Amino acid sequence: MKHRILTLLTALSLFCSMPLCAPPDTTPAQATEEATEKKTDDKLAKVTVKKIEKKVEVEVEKIEDITPEEQAKKEEEEKAKEKELLPATAVPEEELVVYQLDTLKDLTVDHTTTIPFAMTGGFSGHFKLYAELIRNGMLAYFNRINHEGGINGKTLRLICLDDHGNPQLTQKIFNKMRKKHKVDMFLGSMGTRSIVHSLPLIKSKKIGIFFPWGGSDTLRDPQLTNIINGLGELEPQLDELVTYTTQVMGFKRIALFHSDGTFSSNAMKTTQEKLRANGIEPLVVASYNRDTMDINTPADKIIAHDPKVVICFGSSHPTSKLVSRFFELGHYGTTFVGIDSTMFVGNILKEKGNAIFSYAS
Repeated sequence: MKHRILTLLTALSLFCSMPLCAPPDTTPAQATEEATEKKTDDKLAKVTVKKIEKKVEVEVEKIEDITPEEQAKKEEEEKAKEKELLPATAVPEEELVVYQLDTLKDLTVDHTTTIPFAMTGGFSGHFKLYAELIRNGMLAYFNRINHEGGINGKTLRLICLDDHGNPQLTQKIFNKMRKKHKVDMFLGSMGTRSIVHSLPLIKSKKIGIFFPWGGSDTLRDPQLTNIINGLGELEPQLDELVTYTTQVMGFKRIALFHSDGTFSSNAMKTTQEKLRANGIEPLVVASYNRDTMDINTPADKIIAHDPKVVICFGSSHPTSKLVSRFFELGHYGTTFVGIDSTMFVGNILKEKGNAIFSYAS
């Protein structure tokens, strides 16, 4: 071994002492030709550098010559050109502003030229995507009506307000909007708890609620004349989910996963009754807290019972975390289905490759 190491070190020392890439012998003619080429190359390089330096100097001078006012004007002109390319019914950027309770001081409402509606919702957090979808749909229709002349010469306006899913904050926003800004019509407001919390304002007819995004039977009381609900087609979804899981797929080992909110809890209880009517008792029912968003605890509880299918009643992000938790712990044979509020689970989990999620609509 020592002999081999010494031999290797000797070879390395000889290699290192040798000149690397020794220049080949050249004739005087070749040397003259190379010198001429080098001189020409140097001259071209200098010319190129001078041209680049001169160009940079000119550009710098141009930028320095533009005043801040001229720069602002130029930017405004560019924005105007961009707007010209948009269709007439496109939603203006200023209409996408979402107000917080503390920024409502910046809001101005002109009742002489507009018919204002307000929308409260969770424009931050895991409900943000849904809030933006609801807002964008309404704005698209508002813009179409406004483009056609509005209503009696007035344009429709939607004022969006972030209540962070907090019922107390929602009530403060309702009161501030109606008292300070004289806006008492709320369209597409989100959150069952938030709207139920403000029932006194609805019952006393201080505000009007149109098509709220909530699922409590309390909001469907015929005596509440200041609230107009949508179709609320949840029951057919639950029927289809039960039929699909029990009859089409033939599953009996079923788990239920829901949020601790009124809407999801009621949907879970109704599904539980429908399953029992089919002679099936759910293996386990687990809920998650919408504030802490701790999904691992209910997920582990469900995994411990090894269901073949999990029916989900919640939004897409918590449901996606549930599925991810199953994968994380090596449970790949479970089927997941949900109501329409879970519609984005498949998109969120598409990078997983083998995540298949079905939802009723």
